[in-house]
Amino acid sequence: MRHRTAPQTASLSAVASLAALALVSCSSSESTSSELSPSSAPETSETSGPSGDSSAPVEDGDSSEQQAHDDSASETDEDPESAEDAESEDRRGPGSGLPPGGVERLAADDFDEDLHGEDAEMFSAAGEGEEVGVAGLDPSKDPIPVYVEPTRSSEVTAELESLDAVNLGGRDRHHPSETDGRDLVEDSEDDQEQTPDGAAEDEGFWSELELADGYGWLHRSAQDGGLYWFGETTEVSEDFAEVSPAQDPNEIAESVGVRATESRQEPGLDSEMGPSWVLVSEPADFDEDFYRIDVTGALDDSVAGQRLFVHVAQAEEGYELTRVEHTLLCSRGVGESGLCA
Repeated sequence: MRHRTAPQTASLSAVASLAALALVSCSSSESTSSELSPSSAPETSETSGPSGDSSAPVEDGDSSEQQAHDDSASETDEDPESAEDAESEDRRGPGSGLPPGGVERLAADDFDEDLHGEDAEMFSAAGEGEEVGVAGLDPSKDPIPVYVEPTRSSEVTAELESLDAVNLGGRDRHHPSETDGRDLVEDSEDDQEQTPDGAAEDEGFWSELELADGYGWLHRSAQDGGLYWFGETTEVSEDFAEVSPAQDPNEIAESVGVRATESRQEPGLDSEMGPSWVLVSEPADFDEDFYRIDVTGALDDSVAGQRLFVHVAQAEEGYELTRVEHTLLCSRGVGESGLCA
């Protein structure tokens, strides 16, 4: 808190001292009351601002040392939630266009099989120029890196966020496993020399992507989130008719995610091997009237999962589910009917 400088007269010095003590006492009382107050409701918490205003004017007479101290204290006392809000505002929303990044496209003669793997036809080659989008990526986790070349030894040229979309570049590369063709016993003995997921750093398929400023390469290894074609959107509200009202609208969205994964779980399989869900966005994130929930990990070579659009409205008992739609997430493209190929 910034204090006004007392008038520089001897006759008012005692009054100024008493006023300063009163201000300090009042400030301490307000601070304690604020810290003990309950947190904001979900629908208003996103708009909370910083706890202090570092741009407040300073009266003539403050020393430069005191001003520097006040500025430092203001930065230190900034509400952590305000920092999260600022980060959320910087997040790219749906329809933002191609994400920034990319370099000049590698020429065919620039590929070195020892460094870049072998030519392959897998994902990107299946639909050059077609749009695919990120799905299954928790916004709170690290974005998906896109490299200058199809190897992790090259630089990262872009990072894909949870609602980004890119165009396929039309080329794929494949780094074969160092243990391909070897005896399984030898493989198990060499596990300790592999990366934690049991694969070499570059092993697997790489796909070329078109970005805002050029091209890049995505390692299609096991990771949080991936790229998919988006198929038709249909209403599936009846599948979630048993979701109960709740005081917190987020609880309703979570219930939809849980029911969506449970209904797609293969009997007899461990839950970790089946589909999983992640909350991609809340209504307040982009001033929308629905939640986005991605369900991925379906044990199907065509349909990879669904993106759910969950609509919630206020009701007598708090909030209730009013509508659910889903968009198909496809692994190999979309047919003319809108279904996964």
